[in-house]
Amino acid sequence: MTRMLFIVGSLRRGGAETFAMKLFRASLGRDDISIDFISSIPGVYDKEVRDSGRSVFYVGLRTRSLSSVLSSIESIVRYGRYDFVLKFSDSSLSALDLMAARKGGAKATAARSMNSKPTGSSSASIAHLLLRPLLRRSADIWIAPSREAGSFMFGDKGTTSKSYLHLPNALPLKDYCFSDEDRKAVRDELGLAEGNLLVGFVGRLMEQKNPIFLVQAFAGLSAFRPEARLAVVGDGPLKASMEESAQSLGVDQKVFFIDPSDNVRALYSAMDVLWLPSLFEGMPNVVIEAQASGLPCFVSDKVTRESALTRLVQHLPLEKELWAEETFALEKGDRFALSSEACLELKAQGYEISNSLEMLEGRVANALAGG
Repeated sequence: MTRMLFIVGSLRRGGAETFAMKLFRASLGRDDISIDFISSIPGVYDKEVRDSGRSVFYVGLRTRSLSSVLSSIESIVRYGRYDFVLKFSDSSLSALDLMAARKGGAKATAARSMNSKPTGSSSASIAHLLLRPLLRRSADIWIAPSREAGSFMFGDKGTTSKSYLHLPNALPLKDYCFSDEDRKAVRDELGLAEGNLLVGFVGRLMEQKNPIFLVQAFAGLSAFRPEARLAVVGDGPLKASMEESAQSLGVDQKVFFIDPSDNVRALYSAMDVLWLPSLFEGMPNVVIEAQASGLPCFVSDKVTRESALTRLVQHLPLEKELWAEETFALEKGDRFALSSEACLELKAQGYEISNSLEMLEGRVANALAGG
């Protein structure tokens, strides 16, 4: 059996963490691999992992004591006898985690890029560039969900290296297919008639996701379509600012703030269009999931073009009036047919989760063999 250890910030409902959990669930029932987690702090998926008979280890926050975190990673790898360690990375500082894993006896390591641009201060961005060569030396496998995310983490030439692995942000496609029952149940719960246009957003309410633009653009749409509603699925530091913006624009009664939950698959069915006005993205899970549900997606032209895996995705410049106009002009299609067609296309492009797990497993086996 190959013992794998995934290192994440926390098992929350973020894009990278959700993908890690999809890989984990796909591995259950297999007797040739097992996956455990290292996390800084408790998260919503911890119980699911433990109920499945696997482990989540907490090592604390790196901002409090980096040396303690690295020492803990080393000890966990040593005493757990893990063969392979994968770090979900937002900067090349992750090299330190992989070096600690190596010191603990890991036979193979990998870093998986979580984004396409740096977050944080300018000094953090400089540190990322300086430490990138160290990350490339520390990881046997350089993983990214898109070429932009790969270039950010490993450099432009990194995406052509034999160490590079494009690992799609795949999903269990059948679980995300459109459901008329889910659509009716969610819309009834929200008090929506079928004629109500429901714009959806799924993600963390932070600067990267551009949530204030979301509210402002919806206010413009509301002038054309007074019956339209906005469902904001997520939480984060800008939630209060969004609520204030909605109130000042007079649309607060038309905006539903919905806590993140495992019910997101049903929410996609209830929506009529997904908006993602992000300032940057590595490869957004939500757009892939929404396409599987046959949901038209308007995404920022700052988001990687690789996210347009089907004809359902349209990239738009960040002009509020344009988002309102394009949504107003959107023609309603047959969601069953759109979802079925999209799922076939996604599967053909490798976006079935079992395919991603097999790709990862194959590369790990090669690395363990010294290839």
